[in-house]
Amino acid sequence: MAIVAITTSKNLERQTQNNLDRTQSFIQEQYDKTKDVLAEIDKRSTITENTVNESLKKILGTTNKTVDEYIVGKNQDLGDQLEFMLMQLIKQDPERAEKLFESLKPLIAHDKNSR
Repeated sequence: MAIVAITTSKNLERQTQNNLDRTQSFIQEQYDKTKDVLAEIDKRSTITENTVNESLKKILGTTNKTVDEYIVGKNQDLGDQLEFMLMQLIKQDPERAEKLFESLKPLIAHDKNSR
């Protein structure tokens, strides 16, 4: 009976050690996978952050250029100013814009005939 108890005890000890080894191996494997996933997330977040920063720089540049050219008036000629004012008039008061265009028709026709 003692031999059976010792044999059973050794078998249980081996099974317990085997289970412990498998558990430690599984934990290490999961740790490594998690570490790899976090590294990938970090890499992608850096790429995303850089892309967003570049996009913001482009948007800011475009916005500044638009403000400089159309609102402040830098690099703007009389035709651009007139076009901007007409577009604003069309958006704000379409009926008034239509009347303006009607009043300009004789001038446009006269200009075409004089060429």
